Amino acid sequence: MAESRRQKKQQRERVRKMLAESRSANLQLPVADLSTVPGLEQALNGLTVDLAELVPWAPQEGFDLKRYQSHIQAHIRDFAISLEEIPPLENTRKDRVWRFVAVIFMAHMGFINIWQDGQEIMVIKNGSDTEGYGIHED
Repeated sequence: MAESRRQKKQQRERVRKMLAESRSANLQLPVADLSTVPGLEQALNGLTVDLAELVPWAPQEGFDLKRYQSHIQAHIRDFAISLEEIPPLENTRKDRVWRFVAVIFMAHMGFINIWQDGQEIMVIKNGSDTEGYGIHED
């Protein structure tokens, strides 16, 4: 039994050495030279450097989180309703996004529970929300 273990150990050692010797050396790659492709460096810089100049960031006007939260609270019930059942405050496509954002914040604060049911976002009052978990509006 001991002889068998010794032979297996020797065989594993021979295989380990054989595999170690068959390994190739580390591959040394040259540093990439962007100047070898004409115009590549300018094209890459054009993707990032001038982006802020082309599309300046401007804060979105018109979103009032407190207004949307109070609107949503006025329309949710003790039973689940779809986010689409809450009427829009404004006749814009942004209104749907703003209602969604407000619902996410309200769920995070514990005022409501939300979940996805297929393609719909369902909203319900949080049953344990009697005082909003002590979270202030600000």
